[in-house]
Amino acid sequence: MNPIYRHPELKDVDGMLNVEQSCFEPDEQMDRDDFVEVVNNVSAMSFVIDVDGEIAGMISCRTTDKDVLDNESYYEDLAPKATDTNLAVLGLAVLPKYQGAGLATELLKRAEAVAKTDGLTSLILDCRDRLIPFYEKYGFQLLRRSNSTFGDIKWFGMQKKLK
Repeated sequence: MNPIYRHPELKDVDGMLNVEQSCFEPDEQMDRDDFVEVVNNVSAMSFVIDVDGEIAGMISCRTTDKDVLDNESYYEDLAPKATDTNLAVLGLAVLPKYQGAGLATELLKRAEAVAKTDGLTSLILDCRDRLIPFYEKYGFQLLRRSNSTFGDIKWFGMQKKLK
């Protein structure tokens, strides 16, 4: 396997949608229009993994001034603002057949590098309780229950302060 990490392009939307549908429950999924918005507005802070022409994984990010995400964080104007201090991970997923090879960790490292380059103070994300240990291994700390009610799911806000 020779993964290529790059910023997403419009030609990747179907592959990104496939990853989303393979890794998230229906109530958690972004749709095609959401991925077009990601590519059109925040591709410079998002990445896909291309393995032999297949999108094997992705991380979708945006900047925000919030410390914990809410429902609007996923859909409101995604364009970066001068007042934004955090890089929010809107979605991180790797196709099941590629999981366990460190690809998600590499995506997080690349997002962190973007955040540092842009002078942001932290990475933030929402996750389900079962994923808290994964993100803690990468240096995230649990802040509190998230304000998000997306998919009628209990989300937990996590943060990794950047040095």
